[in-house]
Amino acid sequence: MNQRDKILAALSGKISEPVWLEMYLNCKVASSLAGYNFTFDWGYNGAGIDEHLQPVEKAVGESLERWRRDLKQWLALIKKLGIGAISMCFYAPVFVEMKTVNGRQAEGHGLIHSLDDLRRRAGQAPDPLDDSRYDLARELIETAHGEGLAVFFNSSFILEIIHRVIGFERFCMSLYEERDFLDAILDYYFDYEKKLLGKLSSLKPDFIWISDDAAYKSGPYISPAQYREVFIPYYQKLARQITVPWILHSDGNIDPLVEDMLSLGMNALHPMEKGAVDLPRIAARYGQRVTLVGNIEMDLLQRGSPEQIGAEVRLVRDQVKNARHIYASGNCLVEGVRPENVTAMSEAIKKIGG
Repeated sequence: MNQRDKILAALSGKISEPVWLEMYLNCKVASSLAGYNFTFDWGYNGAGIDEHLQPVEKAVGESLERWRRDLKQWLALIKKLGIGAISMCFYAPVFVEMKTVNGRQAEGHGLIHSLDDLRRRAGQAPDPLDDSRYDLARELIETAHGEGLAVFFNSSFILEIIHRVIGFERFCMSLYEERDFLDAILDYYFDYEKKLLGKLSSLKPDFIWISDDAAYKSGPYISPAQYREVFIPYYQKLARQITVPWILHSDGNIDPLVEDMLSLGMNALHPMEKGAVDLPRIAARYGQRVTLVGNIEMDLLQRGSPEQIGAEVRLVRDQVKNARHIYASGNCLVEGVRPENVTAMSEAIKKIGG
């Protein structure tokens, strides 16, 4: 079995051999690991605009050739590490102020203060059904499959986006006092994501990875009853648009929401954040119903030693025994992750399988 086959088997619960997935691998970390200067980041889709509706370099001409050179190196690197898949990102538009903090772009305040704001901003969003936006995605799938690697698309559901575009305080208030305003925004994002997820599924990626944070480490930031009443009906309809395997990413302590999440029919839950989720308990309770992805501690990956990473991988192995599981970081391989710890994680996972 190649790495793609192993990932698909693990997502369906048909294999116990250890496999590794990451939602994202930072370009600088990857450059250090590969000895190659990547110019395009993991997830780049070449469409010329990002989720914040800011222009990015479009994949045409010399830019397209550089992307192809980078892609060859990306695939070689993840194949060497043992990471089984690479992604491309396609998100619904996020209407927020963008600002520069310490030389980097960061989200500021939400820009949707009224329904007039929503209508005006929505007119700027790209058409999710525009077929030309997905040319690079088709090329990615063909190229990665030729190397025995899987391809997934990163996308999103609604909850996390809404409090970013209207502000968290107003989001909390709107659950009780502005339901017409909240419902209009929910309807907009549902309609957009329904089209987007249907289009992404039609391209036949190996799976789709949905982000939708719903919890802090202490527990959900809305009540399970509100999650069930307000969001689950939308999510059940969105899930029906996904006709390939899929993973739901939600940080924090999702324990009170797991049963509702599983009603959506996903193949896997990510990231089983350490310090928020009791992994042995979750594995014992749900590990035969859904594949659990993650739990390698982010703090260790950023500040620990390779020896600690090896011990952490072995600890997770023992905690998920007899459960469906895929190794992954407790979120993703961000810029602060030490390259030597990524290598240590690779070696430890391979030893378990060897």
